[in-house]
Amino acid sequence: MGAEVETAAVKDPTTERRARFAQWWSRYRWLLAILAVALVTSVVIRHVVYPAYSWNRDEVTYQWQVSVLRGGHLFGSDGGFRHLFWPWLSGHNDHGFFSQYTLGWPLVMLAADILTGSTAASILVGVVVLLLGAYAFTRELTHDRRLAILTTALVVASPVFAVQSGVYLGYLFSTGIGFLFGAALLAGMRRDDWRLVAVGGALLGYLFLTRPYDAVLWGAAIGLYALVVSWRAWARIARAVLVAGLAFVPFLALALLYNKRVTGSLTEFPFTAKDPLDSFGLGVHRLMRNTPTYVFTRREAMRGVFRNFFYFPNFLVGAWLGVVVAFGGLWLRRRDRSTVGLLAVMAVFPLGYSYFWGIRLSSFYAFLSAPLYLIPLYVPACLFIGTVILWLWSSHRATFAIVLCVVLALVTVPYLVSRLGSNQDVSRAQEPWRASGESLPKSTLAFVATQHFVMHLNPFSRNTPQLDNPGVLYATDHPLGMLALIAAYPNRTPVLQLTSKPALGDAFHHPHPNPPTIHIVPLKVLTGRELSITATVQAKSTTPIVVSIRVGTVVDTRVLTTTPTVGQTYETVWHVGTAAPGSTDPVIPLPDRPAYITVRKAVTTDLVHPLDHPHQMQRYSYRPVPAGYELLTPTRRRAIRHKYGNRIWHEVYRFRGFDVSAGVDPGS
Repeated sequence: MGAEVETAAVKDPTTERRARFAQWWSRYRWLLAILAVALVTSVVIRHVVYPAYSWNRDEVTYQWQVSVLRGGHLFGSDGGFRHLFWPWLSGHNDHGFFSQYTLGWPLVMLAADILTGSTAASILVGVVVLLLGAYAFTRELTHDRRLAILTTALVVASPVFAVQSGVYLGYLFSTGIGFLFGAALLAGMRRDDWRLVAVGGALLGYLFLTRPYDAVLWGAAIGLYALVVSWRAWARIARAVLVAGLAFVPFLALALLYNKRVTGSLTEFPFTAKDPLDSFGLGVHRLMRNTPTYVFTRREAMRGVFRNFFYFPNFLVGAWLGVVVAFGGLWLRRRDRSTVGLLAVMAVFPLGYSYFWGIRLSSFYAFLSAPLYLIPLYVPACLFIGTVILWLWSSHRATFAIVLCVVLALVTVPYLVSRLGSNQDVSRAQEPWRASGESLPKSTLAFVATQHFVMHLNPFSRNTPQLDNPGVLYATDHPLGMLALIAAYPNRTPVLQLTSKPALGDAFHHPHPNPPTIHIVPLKVLTGRELSITATVQAKSTTPIVVSIRVGTVVDTRVLTTTPTVGQTYETVWHVGTAAPGSTDPVIPLPDRPAYITVRKAVTTDLVHPLDHPHQMQRYSYRPVPAGYELLTPTRRRAIRHKYGNRIWHEVYRFRGFDVSAGVDPGS
């Protein structure tokens, strides 16, 4: 009887569950603790460091793409005004606008939005996937649970994690997927578990759906290592290729079908369909139409790779000291076969991306947000650092191991604070854009001055996919199309959003900017056949004052005074358009097409070539209509100077002592 009771107690389900849970908790409690710290860090970083997005406008492009997908579409409407509604990093065809990005990361963001009501949860998904990938890959390669835990902790301690863990970008997610693929494939081949091999193939497939070229590089790196560890086991290799390939194919098919639907070709990805010059190889490249071109040469490729490597230590735990320690770990592991896999991962990305002009472009902002194409290298680097720490600990040098950890942490802090501070300053400089948009009443049509693509200069200028914004509808700065767009939206009040610092459109060139002032300029439309343009100048010195007007090819230059009196106001009037009945004033004809009326003022003693000197310019845009001409007021103002033989200009809110006004002449 007693034996029966004892047997029953041993087989009690509750006791067995508790024992299994205790075993599971003992194995994974440190990993769970690291994940908890990482998730809290991510939330804090997103709210504190990035209150108004980062400098990287990929974030808002992803947000726009998610809104398109949530509406059940692949394209956003152009509203018949594609140049005025063109989103950043998007292409255009007969169906409308499409994002340059494939579906992988946007689908994660979409799922987060549907399940939680916010795309912010996708950032946490990326964090978890990265850390699980780092742990699983290290565990599989080294079979050392302690090293896997330590490597994961060191990744979280690296500034690259903090900088990237608060943004709506897929770099952490894709890196984690790559390491999970490696762990699943290698574990499946080692155990002859083809379910794991299939999981690996599916993970590589989803990576292809996220970052196609990264999938190629991961496949090459892990495939090379798998070939090394399974050398001569040709049957096993063949089965792995077959099983992983079958799991990969559905994602490949989805990616190609998406290409076909979006670009019209199975093999042309949205990235290059957006602009054929944004491609691989040497030669002339650019991001989008109307953006500067860049000549990518072998020298520039090398400069891009080396510059990214130069900033790599700034985002590694321990910075340059961490690099030294990592080389020590590499030396300790030099005879370990797993080092081949680690070095394959560390080599394939710089080599692979050296063929892509983005490696040079990314090098310009690597100091601010880490070398993005080299992010997968941080996990092996942390593994090598962890190897040294555990070697010291296991060699009865625990004190040295503790000291090394403390020193690594102390060296990391200034780099971490500096990078987070720079990114925070950039993000806070974007908060005025959000406040400006929130201050506008509903049914506003807002043109963002000097912005050639929606969401570029103003990250909060995102429209709904069908351009049916319940609040503010944003448009880009194409002055010759503004009048037509205003006419197409008669129930919206047109305004101009003008920043005091348009150079912050390339925010990574200004890592510590002061927040700009965003001016709201109400826009009005004058209509008439004969219009008067009045230039008023208040003398600030005794230097001669020259003004001119340009209409089409006609230029009329007038010297207002050669001996001005300081403080006195001088004025001149031009008449443009079609002469009104009974008008006796000379009228400058306006070309019968949308164009500009430009008025310039120069204060100079050079009365022959006054505009070769710094001057101020004000410009109206107009277009012909049945009633005569429509003129958009007020003027757009630019301050112009000359440097190295080039004209350099910036838009300003107002000029002191120089005003241009327009009116409709009676009878016109």
